[in-house]
Amino acid sequence: MLSQKLQHIADDELVRLVRLENELAFAQLFERYWETLLEAAIKVLKDQDTAQDSVQEVFTDLWKKRLTLSIENLPAYLNQAIKYKVIDQIRKAKTPLMSLDHVEVFEKTNTAEELLEFKELNQLLEQSVSQLPGQCQRVFRMSRYDQLSNKEIAKRLGISARTVEHHIAHALKLLRPTLRNSAVAVLLSLYL
Repeated sequence: MLSQKLQHIADDELVRLVRLENELAFAQLFERYWETLLEAAIKVLKDQDTAQDSVQEVFTDLWKKRLTLSIENLPAYLNQAIKYKVIDQIRKAKTPLMSLDHVEVFEKTNTAEELLEFKELNQLLEQSVSQLPGQCQRVFRMSRYDQLSNKEIAKRLGISARTVEHHIAHALKLLRPTLRNSAVAVLLSLYL
C-alpha cells in the first residue's frame, strides 16, 4: 500500500526519503529507472549481463551514498552514472571500441558544452592517429577501430604477428606524449 503511494511522489522527494534511509523510496527509484538505464547500457555494451551489472552498480553506489546525496536532477545524475559505469566496464574488459561514437547513446542528455568538448577530443585523437607512420597507423586502426586480432592483421597485411605487436606498441608510444597533457589521454586509455 505504501509503495503504491510512492509511485506518485516526485523524484526529489524520493531522493529526500532515501537520504533518510527509506528503503521503499529507494525501491521506487530503482523500479522507476532500472529499465531506462538498462536499455542505455545494452545499447553500448551489447551484453545483457554486463549491462545489468552496470545498472546494479549505479544503484548500489546510490544507496551507499544515500546519507550525503545532493541531487538536483535525478535523471541527469543517473544518466551520467550509467555512462561512467559503462565506460568502466569497457575499460575492465579491455574491449577495443570501434570508435568513440559508441558513447553517442548518452549524447541526448549531455549539455552542448560537453558534446562540443567530446567532439573536440575525438578530433584531436583522430588527428594524432592520422600522424602516425603509414604501416603503424594502418595496424593501429585495424586493431583498435576494426577490432581485429594481431593474427588477423598479420594475415591481411602479410606480416608477422610480432611485427603487428611492434607497430601497436610503437603507435601507443608515439601517441602518449602528444596527448599526455590532454583529456584525450583518457579517451586513448579506452583503446588500451
